[in-house]
Amino acid sequence: MAKHAKLSASGSSRWIHCPGSIAAEAAVPINEQGPKSNPAAREGTAAHKLGETCLREKVHADEFLDWLIAVPIDEDLDESPEEFMAPAGTDILNAELYDIYTVDHGMCEAVQVYLDEVRGWMDGMDDPKLLVEQNYDLSWIHPACGGTADAVVSEEFETLVVTDYKHGRGVPVYIRDENGDLNTQALQYAAGAAHDAGWTHEKVILVIVQPRCPGNEDIQRDEISVADLRKWAEGECSIAAHLTEDPDAFRQAGSWCKWCKAASRCDEVRNQVVKAAGADFDGVVDTLPVPSTTEELSKAMAWIPMIDSWCKTVAGEVERRLLAGEEVTNYKLVQKRSNRKFDPGLSEKELIAGLIKAGRGEAKKADMVIMKPKTLTQLEKLGPKMKAALVAGKGLTVKPEGGLTVAHVSDKRAEATPLLTNEFEGTEDDE
Repeated sequence: MAKHAKLSASGSSRWIHCPGSIAAEAAVPINEQGPKSNPAAREGTAAHKLGETCLREKVHADEFLDWLIAVPIDEDLDESPEEFMAPAGTDILNAELYDIYTVDHGMCEAVQVYLDEVRGWMDGMDDPKLLVEQNYDLSWIHPACGGTADAVVSEEFETLVVTDYKHGRGVPVYIRDENGDLNTQALQYAAGAAHDAGWTHEKVILVIVQPRCPGNEDIQRDEISVADLRKWAEGECSIAAHLTEDPDAFRQAGSWCKWCKAASRCDEVRNQVVKAAGADFDGVVDTLPVPSTTEELSKAMAWIPMIDSWCKTVAGEVERRLLAGEEVTNYKLVQKRSNRKFDPGLSEKELIAGLIKAGRGEAKKADMVIMKPKTLTQLEKLGPKMKAALVAGKGLTVKPEGGLTVAHVSDKRAEATPLLTNEFEGTEDDE
């Protein structure tokens, strides 16, 4: 599993548009940066592993149906293990180090779209060359630049095709942004491939495959000349990369802030959120004004994902600090409300016997069981005695403590004392 470069291709949209984000992130303490990976990102890594294996072995994705893919949970171990595939039923050694994903029909169908696209380009070439999970040294742009391209198909002196597979379903990735500029991640991979080939290709095709994201095209393609690609790499990309070395480099908020670890403390993000919401967050507001003109609505609509991301980031940081025992003015931790449930310590036989006894003639076993006991709400409707018994517990139900959540000090619930742990110590899009 290749390590991400400091100025990775996957993060290029952020550091190109906001060079100051690199220094801003570096200033965030490690214990406040959150996890470097998450289950969704690791699932994406698993899908990439399936795609890589299929391309190398020249098979369809469903050849590996029901296989297991193990993806390391901690990427920062001294000897970080690699992701790997194994047949169904395999006992994974040191399984606690991995998230284990099963290759199901959904993963096969999505990855097959990617395989068909890559192979389609190869079929149209006389002498195609395929590079899979190719790591590019982009130090000629900047010593900290680098990235790993999913699939690169080329024909000498003719066409270079760079394909980037996205397994995510929640965040659409576009070949061109709202300003019409080409995707910087794809451009950086293409620059690496073109540079290694001596800039000899006639044209470059950029492809993004994202088959699981509703509302987004499964396959997006665009083209750039080799001359324009080189101009971008040695110009805009290189300039931005070197600007990141300046601790006072300019900051600029935008959609790229979603993955920035410094977003919750960034004035640029806050100012844009305030501007887009049309409110003064220094004061308390009951409602936010709704834009009226079409232009205002359009601009505000574009900022909704960023506002939502910023709000979640701020709320998450407040919760993290409170859980760590720090004080945040006007906010505290309280127990979440929880629902009663059957005592997990009771067998089904014991539970049914107890319910019949609690109902004292109100219900028979057939009234309460459809293969298994009915829900608590359904049982309470059988009569007041049954409801009273279930509410009181009577050895049948338990009411577990709710988890912790953040509430304003005006909340009537008692302040909860957090159990201090380090479980909150620490993705950008997968490469």
